Formats: sequence, C-alpha cells, structure tokens
Amino acid sequence: MGVLNLTPDSFSDGIPHAGLQTFVEKAEALIAEGADIIDVGGESTRPHAESVTLDEEKKRVLPFLEKFRKKFPAFPLSLDTKKYGLALDAVKYTVHILNDVSFLSDPRMLELALQHDCYYILMHSRGDAQTMMNETAYPQGVVDTMMDEINARLTVIKKTKLFPDRVILDLGFGFAKTPDQCVVLMNNLDVWQKYHLPLLLGISRKRFLQKYTGENAPHERDIISAQLALKACGAGFKIIRTHNVKMTREYLNNHRQTLTPMDFSDCAVCH
Repeated sequence: MGVLNLTPDSFSDGIPHAGLQTFVEKAEALIAEGADIIDVGGESTRPHAESVTLDEEKKRVLPFLEKFRKKFPAFPLSLDTKKYGLALDAVKYTVHILNDVSFLSDPRMLELALQHDCYYILMHSRGDAQTMMNETAYPQGVVDTMMDEINARLTVIKKTKLFPDRVILDLGFGFAKTPDQCVVLMNNLDVWQKYHLPLLLGISRKRFLQKYTGENAPHERDIISAQLALKACGAGFKIIRTHNVKMTREYLNNHRQTLTPMDFSDCAVCH
C-alpha cells in the first residue's frame, strides 16, 4: 500500500503548493514501483497537525480522484479520512477501501462501505491530532487495553455484513501511543492473529522508529521500516503501508526465504 498524501504538511512527504498534476505523477510513480494499493489522504494525521475543514479536504481529494480515475479506472484505491462527508462524495470514484483513521467514531462509515462494496479498515486510535498524545494511558498495558477497545468496536461491526470478509485491522502505530508503547506492539505482532482478520502494518517513517535507529530524518527511516515490515509479514500481516514502495518491495522479496511460512499472494484486497 503506497502512501499518497495530498497535503502540504504531512510529516515526511507533504508537498507545499503542489498542483494536481504533481500528485497524479506521484501516484503513477508508486504504481510503477510496485504498489498494489494507493492510500490517498487529504489531511495530515500526525500529532499536533492542524485540522482542515470538510470543504478543504474535499478540494484536495476529489479533483485528484477524478483525474486519477481517467487514467487508472480500476486501480485499487484506499481513502484515508475520518470524515464521512468526504467518503460519501469519494465513493463515486470507485474507492475500494475506507481507511477510517477515527477508530469508528462515525458508524455511518460502515453503512457506506456496505453500500459501495468497500473494505473497511478499523484503525486503533484515541482523540484527534491535537489531543491523542495526551491519551496514552493503558491501564492493563498497551496490548491488553487495545484489545479491549478493539473488541468493543468489533462488537458493533459484527452486527453488519462487513464482518469478517471486508474488515481489516490496523493497530494505529503512533496514534495515542508513545514510542515505547509502539516498540511493545512491535514485539507482540503475533497476538493479533486471534482476530482472523487481514492485518495492516502502518509504521513507515514514523517517529518511534528512532528507538531502533537513533535520531534521524523521516526519509532516513525507510530501511528500518522495511526491516520491521519483514518481521510483520512473518507474523501474518498482509498489507504493508509504506512511503517507499520500491525499497520495501525489494527488501521483502529479497528476504522472503527467511519467513516461515508466508504466502505473498493471498491478500484478498489486492487480488
């Protein structure tokens, strides 16, 4: 899953003053590098990012979708948003996945996914960009407390026909989680298989990776991102969300023999 941020202020790849054609060309480059899915977002979700209005997010995303679809009418697209109003307008452009970064704050997202035959990504989070780093208390430890919170959301999802075939689970690395808590999650990747859902890893270039590398710039975290992606694949994760598709794909392909066992061809979303 290649990351395409249609924003001027994302933490590693925002493009100030970029035009629509620039973003379409970046999408084409991700596809050429081997992306199976492109995850499109019009609002930065990094900690402390300024929120944008629904109208502004629509202005960023909808023209891109229209232009992209003229050239790639069927390529799998994921919409990264927390706004139902944007998702409602975006699905007319054949969005295959609703990537709900609000942790099901608006249940209408489920109905929309059902109506338009979309997959739904349930990503664990708390609060919003302004408040989430004040919400990092996990009384039973980060893994067990997260499981309780995810179970509560899945209770709602299980009442719909989305479950289980069209639900994907994302642990939400960095969303209301300290760097140390993210490391704990990386050390406990195998426990999430209990849900029998496709698992998505979204760690690319995130700040907590400096726990492994020392202080560095986001672009310098691509190698450690790929190395930990390999670990996640070995633990059964099926979708790797990454800024550097080329490096990640090459790293996984070059080291897949170390995985026991791992089938790289059984992702229902991609195939």
